[in-house]
Amino acid sequence: IFFRRSCFWLCKMTSKLRRRHEVQGPRLLALHGWRSNREVCELQVRNLGLNALWDVEYLEGTTKSFSAANELLGGLVQGPVFSWADDPAWEAGEPHPLVPHVCAQVLDALRHVWQR
Repeated sequence: IFFRRSCFWLCKMTSKLRRRHEVQGPRLLALHGWRSNREVCELQVRNLGLNALWDVEYLEGTTKSFSAANELLGGLVQGPVFSWADDPAWEAGEPHPLVPHVCAQVLDALRHVWQR
């Protein structure tokens, strides 16, 4: 798992997944970062050119956040913003106390993609 506050991606490439979804190429599960949203993640993936290389699936976080991670992000896109886990007391730059729980959220996201 590659985790970054701005966006993180989990790539699952198995022949079983490709057969199930009848996808010819590799797939990429794109999960936005803390207090962000799908729109931001789509911009990042497009700017990196990954959407030309991968069949990209975007998911929105499970927890609605009260504000964007920072002013720049807040001015970049329209709300609402989401997280996979959030608490109003958390501040940017702090070690994230729920990293283990984020792994559980990623597994839930994978189940969602698998069932589609």
